[in-house]
Amino acid sequence: MTIFEKVFTVTVVILFLAITNSTAQIQDDGNELYSQYDQLTGISNTHIYNGRAFTSEYRILNDQHQFFKQSDFVASTIVYGNQSYKDVPVLYDVFNDQVLTKVVTAYGTEIIRLVKERVKSFRIGVHLFVLRRYNGKLSFFEKVYHNDYVDFYKNYKKRVSKKISNGEIYYEFKDAKEEYYLHSSEGYLKIEKPKDILLAYPAFKKKFNSIYNRTIHKNNPEASFIAILKQMNQLAHTS
Repeated sequence: MTIFEKVFTVTVVILFLAITNSTAQIQDDGNELYSQYDQLTGISNTHIYNGRAFTSEYRILNDQHQFFKQSDFVASTIVYGNQSYKDVPVLYDVFNDQVLTKVVTAYGTEIIRLVKERVKSFRIGVHLFVLRRYNGKLSFFEKVYHNDYVDFYKNYKKRVSKKISNGEIYYEFKDAKEEYYLHSSEGYLKIEKPKDILLAYPAFKKKFNSIYNRTIHKNNPEASFIAILKQMNQLAHTS
């Protein structure tokens, strides 16, 4: 059996509860959040998403799947089409860089691949993912650090390998090396080593070595990057 996904275009009607000032409007940090999937029929107000039904044909070995952290849907707050919604069941397919949700319809439960361009952000636990464009390609990045000057992102990757067990073909997905990006007034920068951070803070080049020596974390580049960024931020505020 070869790797394939049965993906066919469908129009998925996701029905949301009508929001009124007296009964259903929720304020959260100034943003309106709507609880959906609690009632999916008989509602006059609808949002129509052109998504794709998703069926994975991968036979997984040793629970090594293509999803972020776990293969179960988790309740998420998602910004979709510039509107915020809460309690949306979400699954992040890292290998294909796609966000999945599930919808109960009259025909049963559908797993839907959301339109990527419309997913502005979503959360899985404490992890906040945002849609960004780098080198002309849209991808989901986790925002891992922010200060007044920069945003620091992580881009997850998965690699797949084919296995044969008892004459059957299976697939294993494993974490690949993450990629890190910095967004500043200079635009997006790919960060592969600590000194790359200087591209966003050129004024502190002479002080970098002392900062680097104090903050380096062996075998943990992400912790090193964040520690350096915190020190750079302090210097920027005191200079």
